[in-house]
Amino acid sequence: MNLLKSAGGLVAPMILFIGLNVIEGKLPANLYPFAYIAKIAVVLLALGLTAKSWTPELSASRKALITGAIFGVVGIALWIGIEKIPYPHVGGRSSFNPFTAIPDWTFRYLWIATRFIGLAAVVPIVEELFWRGFLVRYIDNMDDFHKVIAGNHSWIATGVVTAAFASIHPEWLAAVAYALLTDQLLRRTKSVGACVVMHAVTNLLLGVYVVVTKSWHLW
Repeated sequence: MNLLKSAGGLVAPMILFIGLNVIEGKLPANLYPFAYIAKIAVVLLALGLTAKSWTPELSASRKALITGAIFGVVGIALWIGIEKIPYPHVGGRSSFNPFTAIPDWTFRYLWIATRFIGLAAVVPIVEELFWRGFLVRYIDNMDDFHKVIAGNHSWIATGVVTAAFASIHPEWLAAVAYALLTDQLLRRTKSVGACVVMHAVTNLLLGVYVVVTKSWHLW
């Protein structure tokens, strides 16, 4: 099977997103807000261009979507709770405070809106398509990952994906716990779409928490 043809829509947006993250991190701090908006716009364009290949992966029953939302609430409680426990992190986030860094209020709220779009829409779709839609199945069947029904993957695949997911998050301990919780949701619902809803709810609540408590280090 041609992997690029069969998995391109699940993998390419993630690769693009990670690549743009690397570029964003090398730019001067004063360019960060512009770079972030550009990144989200580019990834949204990529998702739009590949939509036919990945939208079927997100089909889910109402029950699965509701379960995903409930898991998302549990997920944010888990993430914030673990982050209150002192442990060594790997790297850090931008800790960008738009209220002090962006003097123009119009651009400030445009950036905040874009940040929430990135948190609650772009990141959940891009990451869950890759981690739960592709990689966890590809590990079990590299010849044709489509033959692995969502949620029927091996525990080896769970371990690999959990480790990989944690490796790209400074909050690696919280990320391990969150990845395992998402894995349980996938096994329970057999739905990548439910995982996207879970991730979206968690990230939306995280964004609200960051703004309300001024915990800028979490985004």
